[in-house]
Amino acid sequence: MLWIFPKRASMRRATLLFAFAVLGSHYQLSGFLHFQEQDKTVEKTNRREVMQRSSSELQETNNIEATVIIHQPVEKVFEFYSDFRNLPRFLGDVMAIEQITPATSRWTIQGPFGIQTHWTTRVTEERPNQLIRYETVSSSPLKTYWEIYFSPGSAVGETKVHEVMKTPLGRLGRLALALLGKFPAEEQSSNLHRLKQLLETGTVTDTSYSVRGKFTEDRKRRE
Repeated sequence: MLWIFPKRASMRRATLLFAFAVLGSHYQLSGFLHFQEQDKTVEKTNRREVMQRSSSELQETNNIEATVIIHQPVEKVFEFYSDFRNLPRFLGDVMAIEQITPATSRWTIQGPFGIQTHWTTRVTEERPNQLIRYETVSSSPLKTYWEIYFSPGSAVGETKVHEVMKTPLGRLGRLALALLGKFPAEEQSSNLHRLKQLLETGTVTDTSYSVRGKFTEDRKRRE
């Protein structure tokens, strides 16, 4: 796509346009971006001390990693996570997941500024109570990869969940997304903390790095 700027266009505007182009790649948009009228902004609150967070962005591999300890048996945690229909209950920007085949599913994602899109993911490997690998179905440079590791914790009845996510476009892509309020490392940690809350207490109170009102509305529907 050729971007043509007016003579007096500011550098800020050019930067934002570039960020939108990267956001389009990140969300697998093909065609136009659909802007909804309702503003769905990202909430940021204090991190929870109970979370073991190790959000390290490895420059050579473009990996983002985080870990959480959940006070539930590994069998229960794996069973819950492996049913992708449960993921919208704790993922901050995933509004719905439709299972297409045993290995593929269609995700509805709500991004910054009301941008909503869909992508398809495919499970590439699954080891019961140990590992789930899945990826977006797209051209190789734009793929996002996840590896979710499950293992018994140090105490009886605990589970260690370690997530590794490989994002497209590397550091440049993350920088552009940050201009629009998208922070994959922080979102990853918040998502894992919500998974912990959900499996330990049955409810989610952590609304950090999520679509505004998403979990408040979920709680009201379940009450």
